[in-house]
Amino acid sequence: MTGAPLSLLDNIRVSNGPEGLRSFFSELLHTDRIGLVELLNDRHLCFSTLYLLKSDIKSRSLQDMLSIKYKRALELADMLSKPGPAVVSSVSRRSGRRSLGEYQKNGKTTVVEAMRSDAVTVSSLSWIAETGWDINMPEGPYELLMERCTALLLAYQRERSILPAIADTIFERHRHGRLIHNLVWAFFEAHHRESLYLIAQRLDSPDMRDVILARKLLGFIPGMDDDREDGPALYHRALNWLTVNMPYICRTGESMQMCPKPLFYTVSYEAKYLCRQVSEDSGKQPAPLNELEAERLECFRNLDEPRRRLLADASCSLYMRDMNQWLSWFSLPIDDQLAFASLMTGGSA
Repeated sequence: MTGAPLSLLDNIRVSNGPEGLRSFFSELLHTDRIGLVELLNDRHLCFSTLYLLKSDIKSRSLQDMLSIKYKRALELADMLSKPGPAVVSSVSRRSGRRSLGEYQKNGKTTVVEAMRSDAVTVSSLSWIAETGWDINMPEGPYELLMERCTALLLAYQRERSILPAIADTIFERHRHGRLIHNLVWAFFEAHHRESLYLIAQRLDSPDMRDVILARKLLGFIPGMDDDREDGPALYHRALNWLTVNMPYICRTGESMQMCPKPLFYTVSYEAKYLCRQVSEDSGKQPAPLNELEAERLECFRNLDEPRRRLLADASCSLYMRDMNQWLSWFSLPIDDQLAFASLMTGGSA
């Protein structure tokens, strides 16, 4: 959940539970129907509360009195709660009303198609993902619904605005011993390497459970498995590494479903050597190389891994320190580059 203020209905749910919420709904329905509708449309309302009142709202024919975003959220909840593929479901067409029925094909609608064509669907899914994750909500069907909504936004829509909220949810669920595998998968499927900073922040958390998980998710960063370092020192180590290597890291495709200690990213030493940002997805250069770059890269590829790493680190260091010096160094034959890199590190090529 986000840090936004809670609506009255949310406060009642938190204080009195689902049954207390439904009792309040029923009482207000008979005493102040207009006031109830206003509460249901509160801009601070959480999806988890609206979801608990879903059947009550439908049985009292109140759904058409909801805002378009909240009404669409209930439609999406129905579609994505059905068994089978998460992105396809039947919906009824309502003439004269803007609904998911507009995206039907032979009686079927794909949520992905609606997301590509309709801002309301994306807005509703974002609201669900940002306000619906609640540790007090039941597991099972509701949790599956939340995972599907989050995955649609991140894996299909690449809606990166929700990443901070999802990062918070991942660490909160981990603290409570809940499963996080699917959420972590969706988080990385957003293909946004800058979101790694959201994870790195937890390395300085006072809660060791956060630190343990952050170390695991950032296991591709050297030193994350060193228990002798923690707190601000560990955080700054990760921050410095990410700052230097961010343009050159690419996804591996590994996940928590595949292996116990996945390495989600790896450094492209070719990109780091060339000091050219690499595609996060393919690990390839997005633009053609010039003649000198192509020649040097061919020689670079013939080196063993330790020397490739040495050259890549030296190249990046020079590039960040002095562009003119880097250009002079890069023009040297590969053996001379190695000799200079060795002098920089105090080792041998």
